[in-house]
Order: sequence, then structure tokens, then C-alpha cells
Amino acid sequence: MKRKLFIDTGHSAKYQGAQGEVEWVRKIAEKLYPLLDTTYWDVVKVPDVYPGENSASTSLIKRIRWINDNGDANDMLVSIHANSAANVNARGVETCYYSGSDKSKEEALRLSKAVSTATGMPLFNDGLMGDAEGRFGRLGMIRDTQPFSLLVECGFVSNKEDMSIDPSLAARGIASYLNSFNHMPENSSTQPDELTIALEELNKRQVIKDISNPHRQVSLAEVALIVYRNSHNK
Repeated sequence: MKRKLFIDTGHSAKYQGAQGEVEWVRKIAEKLYPLLDTTYWDVVKVPDVYPGENSASTSLIKRIRWINDNGDANDMLVSIHANSAANVNARGVETCYYSGSDKSKEEALRLSKAVSTATGMPLFNDGLMGDAEGRFGRLGMIRDTQPFSLLVECGFVSNKEDMSIDPSLAARGIASYLNSFNHMPENSSTQPDELTIALEELNKRQVIKDISNPHRQVSLAEVALIVYRNSHNK
């Protein structure tokens, strides 16, 4: 059975990220689509413009919501980005993964190495960054999306060497990784983990009324309500 592969070209013309990032990322994506194995993947392009967006934050929230409305845990998401630094000598490939997940870290390294091999770019920071290491302590595109998600930084737009590389080579590296990704087992474990058991139990007791996205952020008010429901629903 085909799995959906969501390709997200990070940021948009309105909310551009680093200077030059949108142009670089879109060149890579254009070259990537024809290289993907459509006998295994049902390729889905993630829109980058949404009705009602009025800031980079609301744009990201709407993008994540769109992904979750159209995909699930059996699917995959790759968000393509580029780095930037005040140090113009900083260069290389880095993939962000879900901090604390060995599987996510392992796949992030495989993706970084595939892009590095195809482009000749070095690995930056050993090719890895846990999402908890970022300035916000989390990455919504990694933490809040239902599909298995990786965010790849395909070089530094602030580095002339990285930007001199043909974007089709970066696309080839990403495709090489994705087209060999069918080793990932189906999401059909007969032994649910502790988190799954806990969520299902609280949902059954109506303490939590929506468990479709277990890693989304919650407000203090929601936490208080969950605690209250749990203490009064034993």
C-alpha cells in the first residue's frame, strides 16, 4: 500500500525565513518531485499559503493543521529548509529530528548523509539537531505533525560554496534517501507503548476528548481541566 509523502518547502514568499532560503528551497523541490518513487509514495505538495494567515506563526499553525488533516502516522513528511549564519564560513547539511527518539535521530542522520554524499557538502554539527536544541525548545513541524517528520537544512544560504552547488544534487540526495525508505515498518505494533495506553484510557473516560495529535502544545487552562476531570472521574 502506498504511503503519503508530504513535501514541505519551508516558509513562503510572504514569510521568507533566511534571505534567499525560499528561492533555494524551491529550486531543490522542483528537481526533487520527478525523482521520487511514485510506486511507493503518494507524493503530496504541502501548500505554503493559507487563508487567514497574518503572521509567520499563524502560517505555520495552519500548515501543520493542513498536514494533520490530510495525513496520519503511517505517512512521512520532509520539510526542506536552508540554514543561515553570521559566520559566512559555516556550511553543510543538517537534519532536525524529534529529540528523544532514537528512530528519528537515526533517520535524520541517514538523510543528512545522503544529501552530503550527493552534493559534496560536509555535515554541519555532525548532520544532526534535536528539535529541543532550537531557540524555541521545540519545532512544530517535527513535534506537532502526525506523519513521521524530518526537517532538512540543505546547506547555508550565507555560504558561497553551498550556494554554488547545483540544487538538483541536493534533490538527488533527498530522493536517494526517500526512495530507500521502504524499510520503515508499518505502524501496526501489537504492543502499544505506555503513552498510547494512557491516552486511550483518558479518552475512554472523557478526561481528554481529542487524542488525534498527542504531541501538540496545550495551555495551562487545558492542563488544569485535564487534572480536574481526572480527579472527578475516577
